[in-house]
Amino acid sequence: MKKLVITLVALVYFFAVTGWQINIHYCMGRVDSVSLLTSHTDSCDTCGMARTESNGCCHDENQFVRLTQDQKLPVSLHYQLVSPVTELSIIVTPTIVDPTLSRDSFVIWAGMDPPVAKTPVFILNRVFRI
Repeated sequence: MKKLVITLVALVYFFAVTGWQINIHYCMGRVDSVSLLTSHTDSCDTCGMARTESNGCCHDENQFVRLTQDQKLPVSLHYQLVSPVTELSIIVTPTIVDPTLSRDSFVIWAGMDPPVAKTPVFILNRVFRI
């Protein structure tokens, strides 16, 4: 599956870079057919007129479609640094001390500590230094 996706992406990239030709056939002022291949017949399939006549109702247009964007970065990049209009001053907000959240309001429970592990810490952390 991966090879199929890679092959399809490579084909799409190949056709986008190299380009392809589209043949558009006009008959009686309207688009009659659009194809990727040129037609080898000498007469129009719709009206039967010869394709080589220049003053007739039929004519062909060939358009070449290709990716024109460059893949390379420009040699030099020029940036214009704009200075700020005004400097932002530091905004100081007043802090409100809540008397209910003082240090005395927190109770430390000394008897609720987790039990001490019997396994040494260096084994728990898997750090073996010689």
